[in-house]
Amino acid sequence: MKKTLIIYFIFSLLVSCENKKKVNSIIHNTDVVSSEKVYTPEELKGKTYEELRFLRNQIFAKKGYVFKDSVLNNYFQKKDWYKPNKDAEIVLDSIEKKNIETFKIAEANLMPFDIPKGYEAIAKVTGDIDKDGIADTIQSVKNKDGSSELILIYLSTKSNYQKIVLISGDEFDGAHPHIELKGDILTMEILNEGSGHFIYSFDLKYNPKIKNLQLTTYTSSNRIMYGHTAKKYDLIKGSYEVTTNASTISDPENFNTTTKRGVHNTKVITPDLFNQQLYYYLDNIGKEFEEDNYPEYYYGEYLDCREAIAEKIALEFEYGALNYLGAYSVFKKELKDFVKNINIAELVKSEDDAYSKTYKLHRNWDLDYIAKDDCEDELFLIFDINTNTFSIQINNCSLVYEDGEVIHASEQSIILAYNIETNCTYKFKKIEVAG
Repeated sequence: MKKTLIIYFIFSLLVSCENKKKVNSIIHNTDVVSSEKVYTPEELKGKTYEELRFLRNQIFAKKGYVFKDSVLNNYFQKKDWYKPNKDAEIVLDSIEKKNIETFKIAEANLMPFDIPKGYEAIAKVTGDIDKDGIADTIQSVKNKDGSSELILIYLSTKSNYQKIVLISGDEFDGAHPHIELKGDILTMEILNEGSGHFIYSFDLKYNPKIKNLQLTTYTSSNRIMYGHTAKKYDLIKGSYEVTTNASTISDPENFNTTTKRGVHNTKVITPDLFNQQLYYYLDNIGKEFEEDNYPEYYYGEYLDCREAIAEKIALEFEYGALNYLGAYSVFKKELKDFVKNINIAELVKSEDDAYSKTYKLHRNWDLDYIAKDDCEDELFLIFDINTNTFSIQINNCSLVYEDGEVIHASEQSIILAYNIETNCTYKFKKIEVAG
């Protein structure tokens, strides 16, 4: 009996020591993230991107999460404490959620970005722009030969980065970009080299409706004869103001400040729409309030304006909201194609200051007897030098049938009228309909 008790005592002691060893191996394993500890950014400094990624996913691994990612799966399979369970219900406590967020922010700061070949990094800013709880990163890079500089936007809600070409060749000669994150506003500035003063500035904000960044404000600052002009365009409100601080040739010491305001509506501008044409479009807004470079009383200047306006109206149909079209937005596709492909040389040589092109507009007519649209339509761009106006005229027709036979053509003219203003700018005036 005594021998049996001794054997039982020894067996119990061995079991107790083994259990104690197992518990200690987990408690004292410094490789395991404690759910009772809240980590701070300072504690994570010095860790690599890979180390932070493993630490964050370790929280899920402890709960038996099965990883689809082969790198994570192979890493945790080597851990004695990892017990994968595909049926495990992953429930995170408040401390774990806080730690995961801290790890993600630290990871974003070290994320290995896919910088395009031939480019090198300039600057980087991080922040939760898209408000999904995960840090996003904006990286500025430049071509190694110095010919172009880009902004790369990495949003956690998108699978790949978006690219904005800020400088390309002579686009902004003698300038360089600067990026800054102020709360949820990403500001991109083109700075004058050596002075630190911006020439152009773009503010972008995340729009949850389109799940992308949207241009909200455009600002420019330029020197003029005897002074300076600043322009601010609020794309959300559709309003702009131009402030001029200048003297005169007769009184160079006396500077006067004037502010003029206007209204212009632009469609939603996302990073993929940024290019040299967009910069030109934005720069033209408010041009009527700037220094007059095209005196109205010179006929020859208006010949030059025909080319300038043809370019500007094409940009208007590319980026403008075109709310004034109203019901005639049904022709927007053909109108955009027409103004985009105006033959400038043919227009300038025209004796009647006009250019035209034939289309089939496929309008849905209300009346059954002219519902078929087999008739050729024609679009015109017409300038009137005497009244300082121009118009886009749509000659829209449809064949009228009776008993399957064409008896005549029904025609309608829709005229979009514009006034020509200072510096070859223009303003929409009205729509006239005849026929």
